[in-house]
Amino acid sequence: MSDRDVLVMDASDRRELSPMPQLRPLKRGYRRLVWSDPRLLSAESQRRLESILIQVSGEAFHVDRKAYWERRSQDHFFDKVSLLQLIVDDDSRVVGYTSHHRLEVDGLLCFYADMAAILPEHQGRGLLKRAQQLTALEQLPFRHPGQTVYLVSRTRNPIIFLAEKMHWSAIGERSVWPTIGEPTPRHIQRIAEAVADHVGLSGSIDLERLMVKDAFDPETRYEFPASGNPEVDEFFSALGPDDAYLTVMNGTAKEFVEYLVKLVMRYIRQGVSRPALST
Repeated sequence: MSDRDVLVMDASDRRELSPMPQLRPLKRGYRRLVWSDPRLLSAESQRRLESILIQVSGEAFHVDRKAYWERRSQDHFFDKVSLLQLIVDDDSRVVGYTSHHRLEVDGLLCFYADMAAILPEHQGRGLLKRAQQLTALEQLPFRHPGQTVYLVSRTRNPIIFLAEKMHWSAIGERSVWPTIGEPTPRHIQRIAEAVADHVGLSGSIDLERLMVKDAFDPETRYEFPASGNPEVDEFFSALGPDDAYLTVMNGTAKEFVEYLVKLVMRYIRQGVSRPALST
């Protein structure tokens, strides 16, 4: 079997996994294979999926990621992650993946977007962004629309940070941390600390600035362009080459869903159809 064969995930391959994934739409030409409770995966299924994650991330980042995923497995990745999804094309070939964590910190509901990757030939098509949006829509607590939720992510990209600030402010009064020039509230510090510990971020964390040292592996190091906003670019200039900020955004489930629905509807207006589900 060639390295590329590892990425084939047709109906017969899916039936060999325990439990089988749910098949869900993404956008024209692509679907998602979703495990909503990866803790239930058998040891053999975990090894099969780990080989896929190694292959996809290696091609996406142009480095050997075997040692990285072996460390994540030793840290009980499949027991900790709340949702794992593979992105497949019409040929049933895996072209990417995303992973997410759901946890409560001092009674506060938090979601963390963990590792994600897309093969180079499928980049620039909005696949990860769409997958993240649909995942959030599926995971947010619809039964309690007024419940406050916290979305956490790590970034060293000033453009993404600035976009988050602008996006959330566009739908009403929004809170995004770290806030430049303002102290970080204690409950936000607790969330960042708990998430970093849960997902195994090995570096030390500056809770006041929400800065994590050594948040990324050196082999995946690359530079991001400036945002064009002097204040934001100066803020990110404080990061070391492998450091990142943990960003925390809060709002009600209803507010986040309304915003995400707008983004998904934008895809529909652009003529993106929802593929029919099949096995």
